[in-house]
Amino acid sequence: MKNTLNLIFVSLLLLFLSCRDKDEPTTGKTIQGTWKLTEAKISNGGSANWEAVANGYTLKLKSDNTYETTQLPSCNTGTYSIDANNVIKFTNSCGNTSIPNSFKIISIENNFFIWNGTFCIEECQEKFTRIE
Repeated sequence: MKNTLNLIFVSLLLLFLSCRDKDEPTTGKTIQGTWKLTEAKISNGGSANWEAVANGYTLKLKSDNTYETTQLPSCNTGTYSIDANNVIKFTNSCGNTSIPNSFKIISIENNFFIWNGTFCIEECQEKFTRIE
C-alpha cells in the first residue's frame, strides 16, 4: 500500500511540474502563423450572422511576438502580447494610437481562430483562416 501511495504521489508531482502557463487559449493550438480575415459577425443592435469578407487582410504573428499585416499598408508592423485572459494587444511601429489594438481570442483551432474586439459594445467577431 505504501508503494502505491508513493507511486501516486510521484505521478501527481510529475504531472504538476510538467504543467506550465501558456499565453494561448486552452485548446492548445498556436496562434503563430499567417492568417487571412475570411468572415465577420458584426451586430449593429440586432442579431448577427457570419458573413464572408471579400479581400480580407492578412496577419502574420511571429514567434518573437512581432507581427506584419496588410490591413494598413502605411502602418503594417509592430509587436503583440497575449495576457492570461487571452487578450491579444498590438503595438504598431508607426505610433498610431487611434487604431483598435486589443482583441479577446475566443477560439483557436488548427486552421482558424476567432477574436472579438474589446472595444465593441455589440457583438463584433472576426474569423481568420490559416494560410501558412
